[in-house]
Amino acid sequence: MIRFIAISLLLCSSAFGQKDIDSLLQKFKSQTPLISVSRALEKINDPLVIFLDARETEEYTTSHVRGAIHIGYAQFTIDKVSTLPKHSELIVYCSIGYRSDVIAQKLKKAGFTNVSNLRGGIFTWSNEEYPLFNGKHEQTTMIHGYSKQWSEYIKKGTVIF
Repeated sequence: MIRFIAISLLLCSSAFGQKDIDSLLQKFKSQTPLISVSRALEKINDPLVIFLDARETEEYTTSHVRGAIHIGYAQFTIDKVSTLPKHSELIVYCSIGYRSDVIAQKLKKAGFTNVSNLRGGIFTWSNEEYPLFNGKHEQTTMIHGYSKQWSEYIKKGTVIF
């Protein structure tokens, strides 16, 4: 939790003058291998690839990557993924990549061997105009902005809070 607060303060203090996700990501160094949204999209129909959404329930139900499993962040426990094979290819994402990196590290410590972090998270996914689905499994352009400040990184999509 202290790491989360420290990184958040670092990112917030210097990032909000620049509204470019790539610039923001330069300040945050993921501890997990990154996968680009274009490469992740190529894997969306692969039954051996599992997308995990590390955002909170309201964010997930607003929109998510098709077929993604909601695992959350604040209430995440490894029990939420206990039925997944340890060798599965897991692509974890959140808004931009910080929360998903924390969860990915927990997955790796639990023995999952093929875990990657979606570079730029669902914000980049939306900015690239890749399909989003709501809690009713309907395609949508809505995306949860997390907060007014963070939502400024969303260039395409209908931002809600």
